Amino acid sequence: MAAMLDAFASSLARILAETAKEEVEALLGVPGEISRLEATLGDLRAVLSDAERARDRDAAVDRWVRELRDAMYDADDILDECQAAEGGEAATPVAMAGCCCCFRGVRVPALSCFRDPVRAREIGKRVRALNRRLDGIERRSSRFGFVSQTRIISSSPSPCCSRRADSGDGRRTAPGLIRSDVVGEKIAEDTRMLADILVSKTTDLDDAGGGCNLIPTIAVTGAGGIGKTTLARMVFGDATVQESFDARIWLFVGRDADEVTMLRSAIAHAAGAASCEDLAVAGDKALLERALQRAVTHRKVLLVMDDVWSDAAWNELLRVPLSHGAPGSPILVTTRNDGVAHRMKVRYLHRVDKLRRQDAWSLLKKQIVLNKSDEAELDELEDIGMQIVDRCDGLPLAIKMIGGLLQCFVYCSLFPRGEVIESRTIVRMWIAEGFVQDSTGSGLPEAVAAQYYKELVLRNLLDPSDGYYDQLGCTMHDVVRSFAQHVAKDEGLAINEMQKQTIGDALGTLKFRRLCISNKQVEWDALQRQVSLRTLILFRSIVTKHKNFLNNLSCLRVLHLEDANLIVLPDSICHLKHLRYLGLKGTYISALPNLIGNLRFLQHIDLCGCINVSELPESIVRLRKLRSLDIRHNVDGHPAFRSLRRLVLEDYACCDRLPGGLGQLPYLDYLWIEHAPSIEHVSHDFILPPVGIAVDGNAPSTTTTTTKTEGAGIAFPRLKRLGFQGMLRWASWDWDEHVQAMPALESLTVESCKLNRLPPGLVYHTRALKALVLTNAVSLESVENLHSLVELYLADNPKLEMVVNCSSLTKIEILRCPELKAFDRLPAVRSIVWEDLDADTLPGYLQEAKDASSEEWRSVRHVQQLKVFGFKPQSETSECYFLYTKEPYHVETNISKA
Repeated sequence: MAAMLDAFASSLARILAETAKEEVEALLGVPGEISRLEATLGDLRAVLSDAERARDRDAAVDRWVRELRDAMYDADDILDECQAAEGGEAATPVAMAGCCCCFRGVRVPALSCFRDPVRAREIGKRVRALNRRLDGIERRSSRFGFVSQTRIISSSPSPCCSRRADSGDGRRTAPGLIRSDVVGEKIAEDTRMLADILVSKTTDLDDAGGGCNLIPTIAVTGAGGIGKTTLARMVFGDATVQESFDARIWLFVGRDADEVTMLRSAIAHAAGAASCEDLAVAGDKALLERALQRAVTHRKVLLVMDDVWSDAAWNELLRVPLSHGAPGSPILVTTRNDGVAHRMKVRYLHRVDKLRRQDAWSLLKKQIVLNKSDEAELDELEDIGMQIVDRCDGLPLAIKMIGGLLQCFVYCSLFPRGEVIESRTIVRMWIAEGFVQDSTGSGLPEAVAAQYYKELVLRNLLDPSDGYYDQLGCTMHDVVRSFAQHVAKDEGLAINEMQKQTIGDALGTLKFRRLCISNKQVEWDALQRQVSLRTLILFRSIVTKHKNFLNNLSCLRVLHLEDANLIVLPDSICHLKHLRYLGLKGTYISALPNLIGNLRFLQHIDLCGCINVSELPESIVRLRKLRSLDIRHNVDGHPAFRSLRRLVLEDYACCDRLPGGLGQLPYLDYLWIEHAPSIEHVSHDFILPPVGIAVDGNAPSTTTTTTKTEGAGIAFPRLKRLGFQGMLRWASWDWDEHVQAMPALESLTVESCKLNRLPPGLVYHTRALKALVLTNAVSLESVENLHSLVELYLADNPKLEMVVNCSSLTKIEILRCPELKAFDRLPAVRSIVWEDLDADTLPGYLQEAKDASSEEWRSVRHVQQLKVFGFKPQSETSECYFLYTKEPYHVETNISKA
C-alpha cells in the first residue's frame, strides 16, 4: 500500500542524504552518479502519491509503480554493498585515524575501502545501470501525467516517550495543521463555537480581570492524546480569528516550562523574530518581559497556551507584560487538569470528548491510504477496522500512532496465529529490516525499537501473553492480523498448515519481500524463484535436505528458522552478504559454519534452545557489527565472545547467578541485564574470571597461579552503560575497592531490586560516572561519595534517607522517596525537582525554609532552583508546593508551619 512504499522511500532518501557522495563516487569510479541517484529518486518520490491513486484503475501505472519499488530496493542493496566493500580485516588504529568516508551515516576509513578494485568497478557498473533504469522509469512517468507533490520535510515525533518535552517539538512554534488529523463534523462544530466566543464575546469582558486586558477566556480540557491541541490549532487558524486580532501568539508550555524560551517565543509571534534577535541580552528575563510589553501595547492579542500543567506560566510570568494589550484580548488554554483552568480563572470550560466511532474509523483510514481506491478496499474491512478503533478507545493520538508504527505493525502479521511475538525477537528483526530510525541520537536502536513494541501493546494492537514478564511476549488478534495483512498487500505473505494449496501455488508469480511459512514442508524449488526476499521466517516447518537451499536468496536481511528440523546449517548461508539477523531457536544444529565471520552486517544471532551447540567458530570474532548473541548457556571464559561490544541478558528466570568473567570482555561497552528474579547475590565472578580460567579463556599454565585479584588487569575496561532491571531478589553486590573495574562507565541504571548499598568498588573506581538512575530499590538507604556524578534520578525508593558527598552533582530529580531527609556536601547542585503526588505533605524542614537558622535548610539553600510538588490525590485543591530561586532570591510556598 501507499503508506508502506512511501515509508520505504523516505528511509532510502535518508540513507542517501547521509552518504558522503563525492567520496563514494571517487572510490567507485562513477563521478556524479550517487548524486544523480539521489536526485532522480527524489523526483520520482514526489509523484509517488499521485501514482498510487491511479495504479488500481490502470494496469500500466500499477506496473510502473512495481518497477519503481523494485528499483528502490535494488538501490538499497547497492548502498549496502558499498559499505560491505570496506573489506579486509579490522583496520589498525593508524588506518582508522586517516581519511574517512560515510556509508549509511557510518564513518569508515577510506584507505581501507574497496581493497578489491574489481569489486569496486562491479558496484560502479551497477550504480550506472540503476541510474539508466531509473531514467527510463522517470521518462515513462510523463505518459501518465502524474502531479508532483511538493514535500515539506520534517522530523516526525518519535513513538519513544521521555519525561521531558523535546526542544524540537513542533508544538513549540506557531502550529501548522495536518489535515489528515482532522475528521468528523464535531471538531468543525467545536471550532466554530470557540472561534465565535473568542471573536464575538470578548468585547463583553473588556472590564474583567482586575485591570488586566488579557482575559483567560477558554480552557480546552481532556485526557492526553484526545485532541486538545488539534482543536486549538483549528481555532488558531480559523479565518475569522486571524482577521480579528492584531497579533496571535502560540506558546507550548509543557510540564517543565522554560520562562526565557516562552518570552522569546511570545515576542517573536507578537513583533517578529527579528525583535528577539535584536535584544542585547537574550537570556535576561526582565529585559524580555519589557520587550513583550512593548510588543503588545494597545494591540488586540490572542494568546494560546498549549499543554499547561500549572497556572504559574500565566499568573507569574505572562499576565503582567500582556496586561498592556488592548481590551478584550482573550486567552485559550489547553490542559489535562481542570484545576489549572480554575486557578487561571477561565470563563468557559470546553471538554474534548473521544472521537465518535465513525469519525475514528475515518481517521484510521487517513493514516493508511493515499487514494480513493485503497479507501474503497478498506471499507470492505470496516468490521475489522471498527474493532481496531474500539481497541484505541476513541483516542485520536492512539489511532494516529498506528500510522506512525505502520511498518513494524504490519511486520508482526507475518507471525502465525497464536504464535507468541517476543519483544527481543521482533525488535531485532525490525532493526535488521531498517524500520528503526533513532531521531534522538542515542545510538541504541534496541531501545527505540523496544519503545515501538510497547506502543503497539499500549494501543491494543498486540495482546500480552500469559507467562511473560512485563508484557515482553504478545500475540496478535485475528482481526488485527487480517487488517495488517491487507495493508501489506504483496509486500509480505504468511502461509500455514490450514492452507491446502502448495507453497508454490500460494507464491505464484508474485515477487514478495517477506515470507513466513509455518507447519508445512518447505518446497525449496518454489523459494528459489523468490530472489527478492528480505525476510524468511520458518516456524516448525519440515526442511528437506538441500545443501544449497539458500543460494538464490542473496537479498535476505532476516533469516529465522525456529523449531525447524534442521540438523546442519548449509555453508551457503555465508554468502548472504546483506544478512543482519540469524535466528536458529530450537533447531538441532551442532555448529555454525566456519565462515560465519564473512557476514559483515550480521548484528543478531539467536541460538536459544540449540542444545547441541557446544562451541562457536573462531571466525565469529570478525563480526564487528554483532550486537547480540543469545545462547542461553554459560558464557564463562569463552574466547569467541571477546569481540562483543553489546550484550543483553534477558529472562534469566531460573538462574541464580550471572555469567562469570564478563568483566574480561575487552570491547564490551554496553551491558544490560533484565529479568533475573532468582539472583540474590552478584559475586566477584561477575567481574573477574572464575578460579581456574585464565583471561584468554584457556586453562592457565602450570607455572602461573591465577587468582581472583591478580593477572586480570582492569575489568570492563570499555563499559560505558550498565543496567540491572527486574532482579527482584538481588540484595548484595560484591566489589571491593582493590578490584579495578569500569573506568569508562558513564551511566548506571538499577531498577526493581533489594540492593541495600552500592558496592565500595563502584564508589572508588567509576571516575567517569555521570548519570545514575535508581528506581524501586526497596532497601537502599543512601547515595554517597560519588564524586564524578552529575545527574541523579531517584524514583520509588521507600527507604532512601540521604544523598551525601557528591561533589560534582548538579541536577537531582526525585519522585516518591518519602524517607529522603538529608542533602549534605553537594556544593555543585544547581537544580532539584522533587515530586510526590501521593504525599500528604512535603518534607518537614521545608516548612521552616524561611528560617535561615534551620540546619536542613542551610544544606540546600545554595541550590539555584528548587521545585517541590505534592498533593493528596483525592482532592485537586489540596496541591502543595515549594518554589525557591537563589538569584534573584525568591521563595514561594503554600505550606503552613502547622
